[in-house]
Amino acid sequence: QPETMWVEERGAVELHNKYAANAVRGPGLQLPPDDGASSSNTSSMDLKALWARGLRGEGEIVGVADTGVDTDSCFFYDPVHPLPVCTESLQTTLCRRTQDGPVNMEHRKVVSYRLIASWADRQDGDMHGTIVAGSVAGKALSSEERDERAAAEFNGMVPEALLVVDDFALDDAFAPGMPEDLSERLWPYSYEIGARVHLNSWGSRDPSYSSDAAELDHFVHTHPDMVIVVAAGNYGPNLYTVTSPGTAKNGITVGATGNEVDAYGEY
Repeated sequence: QPETMWVEERGAVELHNKYAANAVRGPGLQLPPDDGASSSNTSSMDLKALWARGLRGEGEIVGVADTGVDTDSCFFYDPVHPLPVCTESLQTTLCRRTQDGPVNMEHRKVVSYRLIASWADRQDGDMHGTIVAGSVAGKALSSEERDERAAAEFNGMVPEALLVVDDFALDDAFAPGMPEDLSERLWPYSYEIGARVHLNSWGSRDPSYSSDAAELDHFVHTHPDMVIVVAAGNYGPNLYTVTSPGTAKNGITVGATGNEVDAYGEY
């Protein structure tokens, strides 16, 4: 006999991680010295100290679900290998990896680009997704060595990592075109390609344990080698300001800087 197990209002999804991108590269990492290095290496250090220890993302694939990525940017563009684009909308069918599917492991940065929303256009006019993707894995490329060296100062946290992009875009009301079941129609795509980390700088205004959070928990429970990272929201620091799916138990929910002024400081 049919039964109803759960009923809830589907909350609107919005962009999070509003200010953190401007501060994500700041110094302050306390690292132990290399073997034989002087004790001075234990002072505050920036990302270059991590890179010097080989933590540059080689061999890793990161999934990013956001407003898209400007793939013509020098941090993502590949002049040799074409961008593999899946143009099938998730609203009608699940675009999966196939032998002849939209996956190009030779692309220097974006191994697959999936258009989730039917109105997605790979332009990322909002630039939110470009900032998020660039913060994690952007790597500058230029025909001029001098320009490349200058742009490389803004490389991402792990510049050698590759990306799988889920472009949900924004509609005329600035609402993302998210699929209804995240555990079935969002995270499996990048996982099948090889991503074991997935970034989600978006969420609702709902501080409860909602369906989005439950779907995250379900996916990680059935895929324990996957790390799903979610933004805490834009509403802290008071109680009940961490919002779903950041309320999930099996994901990593990340907060940002203390306030807007801190985020726009110089580092």
